Amino acid sequence: MALNGRIVEGPNDLKNPGDYTLPMKGYTGELEASFFIKPNGAEGHVTFPPHEYIIEADGTLTISPSISDKRINSDYSDGWHGFLKNGIWSE
Repeated sequence: MALNGRIVEGPNDLKNPGDYTLPMKGYTGELEASFFIKPNGAEGHVTFPPHEYIIEADGTLTISPSISDKRINSDYSDGWHGFLKNGIWSE
């Protein structure tokens, strides 16, 4: 099942599943990061690198590779592993 994402300005503006930020600095040291609420309601973020991103022509975001369900250095699963492509979340 796919979910259309919604771009928000900053991490404090994340309210609903599918919300995400465009890459930004100032939260994870020198690395850019994108923050989000996954379709299942789990909050998270990825950093660039190791992930890569494309801001698409329509302003939406594509992140690759996939967004893991695991926390760094943990076997804990938040229950959702998938993709954000052109602002659309999919497993």
